[in-house]
Amino acid sequence: MDITVANGFRRVHETLFIIRILATVMKTYLIEDTGDSAIIGFKDANLTLITPVMKALYDDDNVEMVRYVDKHPELDDRTLYVKVKKGKALDAVKKASKAVVDYYEI
Repeated sequence: MDITVANGFRRVHETLFIIRILATVMKTYLIEDTGDSAIIGFKDANLTLITPVMKALYDDDNVEMVRYVDKHPELDDRTLYVKVKKGKALDAVKKASKAVVDYYEI
């Protein structure tokens, strides 16, 4: 096996390991779901996981707005607001999350 390919596999494996560890620490919960918009809350939020999902949401043509709200970290949980043009906002979040998982999956 080429050394470059081996190093690439190692980096992907290390990244997946880190993501699994971070995912066990961060807790998510649904604050509001109106159909075309949703607000998701994060306890012990980690931008390493949230940022790729936000990028996938930005890339979705059906998503009208994505907003990450970060108030005082000791007083309020961080939230993600998603609004879609048509359909359900939670479906867009699930689609974006699956796209991120598929990207990093070996």
